[in-house]
This record gives sequence, structure tokens and C-alpha cells, in this order.
Amino acid sequence: MDDRGGVLVEHLFAILLVVAVGLGLIQVAVAVHTRNTLTACAAEAARIAARDDAVEDARSRAQSCARDSVGVAAEVRIEAADAGGLEAVRVTVEGRAPVLGIWRAGTVTATARALDEAALGAP
Repeated sequence: MDDRGGVLVEHLFAILLVVAVGLGLIQVAVAVHTRNTLTACAAEAARIAARDDAVEDARSRAQSCARDSVGVAAEVRIEAADAGGLEAVRVTVEGRAPVLGIWRAGTVTATARALDEAALGAP
């Protein structure tokens, strides 16, 4: 039996495996980056909604932050919440992670809360 040329095929499969694993790691890094960025956008929107009681301003800020930062269209939900007996605002930002290669895009959800300053009587 002649094994000439077998090493070439083995190297090809090894390289394909390394590339697939590398792309998978990059996709995970992109998803984590997207989640962290959406969390920052949600926190900023929660501060706006809690400070000025400007729900629509907070919603548009979260959407523009998500679009400008990671290039995703985000769905934003703003609702009243309870934070240890104090009134708070909870902002949830949901968007799809950018896709690399053959993987399907997953939905990334980030939530942030801020104490409602109007309810606290803050100036």
C-alpha cells in the first residue's frame, strides 16, 4: 500500500479544524462584546429615564447607542422596577449578535437598573 500524499490530506483536515475552532472563538468574543456594549447602552438609558423621567428619550438613546456601537437594531423595553424597596427603572435591550462564518446569529439581552431619582426627591 502506498501512503504517498496522505500527509497532505491530514494537514488539510487539521488546518480546517483549526480554522473552525478559531472562527468559533472569534464568534464567542463578538457575542460577549455585543452583550457588554448592550449592557452599557441599557445602563445609560436607565440613567436617563431615572433622572429626567424621559422614557422616550431613554429609548431612543439606547437604540442609537446599540446601532452606533455594534451596528445592531435593538428592541428596548423600559419598565418600573423595585430595587430593595425603592422605586427604580429597568431597561432591557435586546439585539442580534453579528455573525461570522456559518453560525446563526443569537439574540443578546442586556438589562440595567437605576434608582428613580424623581421618586427619591433628588433635585
